[in-house]
Amino acid sequence: MGPDPLYDQVHVLAFNRPQYAAAVLRALASLLPTGAGSPAVHVWIDGFAGSRDERQGVPDRRETVAWLVRRYLPQARMHRLATNIGIARMFARAEQLSLRQSRTAYTLFFEDDYVPGPDYLRALELLMAWGLQQPEVAIVTAHGIVAEHTAVLLPDLEQELPLRPLFAHSLWAFAIKRTHLQERAAVLQPYLATMRGVRYSQRDHSAILALHAAQGLGFVLGSSQDYAKHVALLQLQRLAVTVPQRLGRYIGRIGEHSTEASFERLAYARTLEDRFNPETYGQALQAPLEAALLRWSRLLELMVIGVLLQGQERQAQLAATESELEQLRARLAALEQQQQHPPVESGTAVAASGHGALSNPMAPVAGATSPEPILRRAIGAGRRLRARLRGRLRRHPPA
Repeated sequence: MGPDPLYDQVHVLAFNRPQYAAAVLRALASLLPTGAGSPAVHVWIDGFAGSRDERQGVPDRRETVAWLVRRYLPQARMHRLATNIGIARMFARAEQLSLRQSRTAYTLFFEDDYVPGPDYLRALELLMAWGLQQPEVAIVTAHGIVAEHTAVLLPDLEQELPLRPLFAHSLWAFAIKRTHLQERAAVLQPYLATMRGVRYSQRDHSAILALHAAQGLGFVLGSSQDYAKHVALLQLQRLAVTVPQRLGRYIGRIGEHSTEASFERLAYARTLEDRFNPETYGQALQAPLEAALLRWSRLLELMVIGVLLQGQERQAQLAATESELEQLRARLAALEQQQQHPPVESGTAVAASGHGALSNPMAPVAGATSPEPILRRAIGAGRRLRARLRGRLRRHPPA
């Protein structure tokens, strides 16, 4: 008998965008195994009744999406919803099904606006196998896009990224550990409760931000289901990780969370995929996982997103960012101290701290290796970014 499979379920979430779904389903048809022992495939198609598309007069094209599913993934079980429940609750239903039926370490999730490249699944399987040895890692994705929001302010950032596991902001085409689905379920309940009887596109932004603030994460200004899941990752001291090689294409120019302007600003228009070399990719995964550094980097990215959102939509709250920058300076100082006096503890990795307020995200992981020279470069980059953010605050004082 061979090794146990890494995953036994694949979920694809779609709606009313056959022009996107066609490319995604065609790619998955060429990637996913079929036949005896292959994973169960579930395709979820959200309802049209009550949707924003219906309100805006967009034609109902879900039958075309269903036809594409039957053409490219005939083995799939389709879940066609009668009314529109939105991406957050549709994800929740898919996750609940996975928890009831899956028996493997991971479940795979794809949305209808990210096209995996020909080597995507090979890279994702390498990441999954690696992640089994990393208790801090909850989600892995092979899209390779790192810190796209920070890159708005630091355009050269992508060229400076080392080829090693780094944090991922966008949760596209990912594998999630069953253990994280279990521990996260209770954490997400208050967020999902805000949408009872409310369309996802009409969710209570202020109530969701208040939930973030109650967890000590008031600088997280996004209310989407992705942000809620990133808040859960921080609460539980887990990581979503990728390796900075782009192995697919995000095509969602227009969608629930995307516009033409944001698509261009975040450089998603880049369609060139990186060449995949399994040996090089495997070597990248041999680099030590600096969990504390990645948590710090993730917090920094969320602060940057907060500044950008404030500048665009929440001008009156810019002064509050100064406080967050002071916290960032304290974290930088803690990292410098850690660099001078590396942790010597040994033992197991940091465990989840329950569902209360966020514990210290910079707490060193027991048994972690000493910070490498990349830490010094990250600290320097953080200082430069902090200076830019301060300049932004001076140029755009609060109203």
